[in-house]
Amino acid sequence: MENKPKKVFWKWAIGIGAVLAILGTVCIWKLNNREPKVHPEEDKELIIEVKDEEEEQKAGLENASMQTSEADPYHGPVAPLCVYDRQELPRIVCWGDSLTEESGYSYPEVLKSLTDAKVINYGLHNDSTRAIAVRAGAVSLKAGAFVIPEDQTPVPLTVTLSGGKQSQILSNGSVGVNPCMIGGVRGYLALGDGGLTFFRSDPGLPVSIADGTPVITQGALNKNKEDVVILFSGANDGLDKEKAEGLIEQQQMILDHLGSSQYIVISLTYADVMEDVPAINAKMKAAYGEHFLDFYDYMIRYGLEDAGIEPTDEDKKDMEEQRIPSSLLADHVHGTEEYYKLLAEQVFRKLMFLGYLPLHEDYRQDIAHNPRVVFWGDSITECTNGGDVTFPNVVKELAAEDGITIDVKNYGVYAEKSSLIAARAGGNPMRLNKTVTIPADLTPVEVEPVSDMFGWEMLLVFGGDPERSARAEFNRDNSINPCVIAGVEGNLSMDAKENKRYFTRLKPGEEVVAREGEQIRFWAMRDKRKDDILVIWSGTNDELTPEKCPETFKYIHSIIDFTGTDRYIVINMQKIEEMPQIDEINELFAKEFGEHCLDIYSYLLNDAMDEAGLTPTEEDKEMLKERRMPMSIRSDMAGHFNEAGYTMIGHEIYRKLRSLGYL
Repeated sequence: MENKPKKVFWKWAIGIGAVLAILGTVCIWKLNNREPKVHPEEDKELIIEVKDEEEEQKAGLENASMQTSEADPYHGPVAPLCVYDRQELPRIVCWGDSLTEESGYSYPEVLKSLTDAKVINYGLHNDSTRAIAVRAGAVSLKAGAFVIPEDQTPVPLTVTLSGGKQSQILSNGSVGVNPCMIGGVRGYLALGDGGLTFFRSDPGLPVSIADGTPVITQGALNKNKEDVVILFSGANDGLDKEKAEGLIEQQQMILDHLGSSQYIVISLTYADVMEDVPAINAKMKAAYGEHFLDFYDYMIRYGLEDAGIEPTDEDKKDMEEQRIPSSLLADHVHGTEEYYKLLAEQVFRKLMFLGYLPLHEDYRQDIAHNPRVVFWGDSITECTNGGDVTFPNVVKELAAEDGITIDVKNYGVYAEKSSLIAARAGGNPMRLNKTVTIPADLTPVEVEPVSDMFGWEMLLVFGGDPERSARAEFNRDNSINPCVIAGVEGNLSMDAKENKRYFTRLKPGEEVVAREGEQIRFWAMRDKRKDDILVIWSGTNDELTPEKCPETFKYIHSIIDFTGTDRYIVINMQKIEEMPQIDEINELFAKEFGEHCLDIYSYLLNDAMDEAGLTPTEEDKEMLKERRMPMSIRSDMAGHFNEAGYTMIGHEIYRKLRSLGYL
């Protein structure tokens, strides 16, 4: 983290070397998307746009002295930490209830002034999280049969939720609903004494709407996976700590439907049982990790100080009882203007430290950016029998020789099929097969994970806890632990003799019921980054034939889609002994993945030996004639390589990464 900017930009950051050094450190850290923990040297507020040199020096000296402890949330005056590209700012979409809506003075309005981004306010008073999910399109709406006339005359209709339940849509307003679309016709829903009506936006041909036709809301029509999504809900859910899992499930459904990997979930500041708010927020934090903004804790600890308000005796009592100070509340639920201003500032800080605000292009060129390459696969990716050599590390070393610093993750696990690799990666979600109670203490509880697309999966059989898994010598990262079940963070392990899986929470807490169907959120799913570079070598254990390739491709695509990256490499097959139709199989790989496909088979047959400086033995020559991998670069007949083989595979992958412009 010693890279510093080399340029001075316009009137910004003139002449203060110490401030620029801190700025470079913060920006590099932000680009790496590391978890936004506070360190003293990273929490200095840096004011970029200053009026003149004297003011800048004053600002630099004042801000250089600002520090908080590592456990503290960010607080104090808010200023940009980097030079942002205002032409590339993402759209920010705020979903919520009246705490988001607040027409007089809302946090989205303040956020717009802080970021200069386009901010959409989809807040609506009295809405529960379920109602927000309906407006966002995560819960489907179905229209009954009716006819849309050619003119704009309103016509009555019925609208039901999925499952046939009558919808209460528009009872609180139409924000995020209108304009909507029914049967390809754009228009508006309206609610009157006689019930719902629909009228089209523009005249056109009459359209007969069949029963069950989807009503596509504005929130669904307008969604974009490039958006930054802010979700602040739960105040109208009638919540206590026993219902926290239901809240998280509904919120996750909204986030999954909107499809953005850039999101922030704001903590509760109110619930029907106020004593349960900290416990509910703790479960939300476990579920959302770095995406979680604990505004409740911040307001208790720093709200009055940052608002410049002297605490009253009532405020002091509130803070002692772990409640938001009364001076920041307009009533028992809603906030004052200072409340919404502070909320906008905290969201702004979170946007900065999650890396959602793009750096100016000139500035990006002057700081180091460490890409992360994530390798998904089976034992070949794990590099079984390679000794200390793994091709992910070879790629990292080759990049370093070219002056490129990268981080690598090796998520290869012995003997796994594509379905299980995709399950670990999050593309093929795994869920509990039955309801379990996670105890308050650290006692392991048996769980039965099954996957959405395949069914039963042999999770942890070939790579897991070194002391308890079937393959005890496994000593690499399997992408699973620590995971989260029903908001509780813990580790999965396996009893190999009984073929049972167990979940053990990391810290004592409250007893939690994890219901059947609850998703298990593995570490790699929680740690994924939209700018990850993926190298996927999956399918060697699928007993592949040309007819089975679409199934394998489905799992590979699920990993790519779940990660949200457009930078990836898919490696083709090389085990001809087990795949006599390998040419046809690899042709399908090339057709499916195009320029992203790496033809490792041809490379290993034609060039690897020569590049490794190896002289083919007679056995090698015979195997090459049969288009099999030569023994001089392999360690067994099961398809694994030796140190020389994995080294050359690393060289070829590195060349592919460079040729695609990823490094």
